[in-house]
Amino acid sequence: MRPLILFHPQLRAVLPRSARRSLNNKLFARPKTTEKATRSPKDEAPFIKKPLQEVRSLFPQKQLDPGTYAYGKLTMRKGPPELILIYNGGMNKTMLLAALKITTIMLYGATALFIAPHFLSGEYPSWYFPAIILGGAVPMVFMAYNGATWVCYVHLFLPMFARQSRQAAENYARNLPPTARLYITTMGFTTRPVRTEVKLGDLVPEYTLRRPVAFKNLRPSPGTRWFRPQTEFWAANKSHTGKQSTAFYPHLWPRVWSQIEQNGVQNAS
Repeated sequence: MRPLILFHPQLRAVLPRSARRSLNNKLFARPKTTEKATRSPKDEAPFIKKPLQEVRSLFPQKQLDPGTYAYGKLTMRKGPPELILIYNGGMNKTMLLAALKITTIMLYGATALFIAPHFLSGEYPSWYFPAIILGGAVPMVFMAYNGATWVCYVHLFLPMFARQSRQAAENYARNLPPTARLYITTMGFTTRPVRTEVKLGDLVPEYTLRRPVAFKNLRPSPGTRWFRPQTEFWAANKSHTGKQSTAFYPHLWPRVWSQIEQNGVQNAS
């Protein structure tokens, strides 16, 4: 119980400072607030967490069917993903191609907006203006047409049984069936990536003088009125190496390339 205070504040002011200090320490002493409160033992505390096994037993988990897609996603996470990269066209070459495309588009825009209107005056013949517009579009059309076949990446789709481990994925890629799905990424007109889905059995070698072409797709998917899927592609017979990861298999591309060449021999016969 707090002791009775016998001195009025005005009376305490009359006392010397040392006497007031000792009086305050004796009569107005307070416990330290920094001291931690004592905790009760763990066996007596009502908020102790239960073991994880007891908590899981309260919420029974639903068993997944092994034939479902969700079962494969949960049990085969340690293996490679469903899409693995088997060909890389090279970062430097891809960036150079993108820079050339953007440069030609900007040059055509500058020609059409700033140079061509100057020839609309009566000082020049009437055919100067359309000639400059068409001439300025030549580099842009050239890069758009020839750069459309450049393959940036090629991804291989792995079925469920090939995602169990890296070795299973390599065994599947070394003996691909004709129905194996490939996703070929090229560069669009505005450097936008364009992905085309093809089947390995539909790819055959192709060589033309119009533009760089290494192979083409014999059975492309039906396009729309304004968009037609890419059918001709150019890629080297070896992939550029990059940072090692669980989704990058550049050593598998020569095997896929040899199967494309075999498809050409079979179609020719």
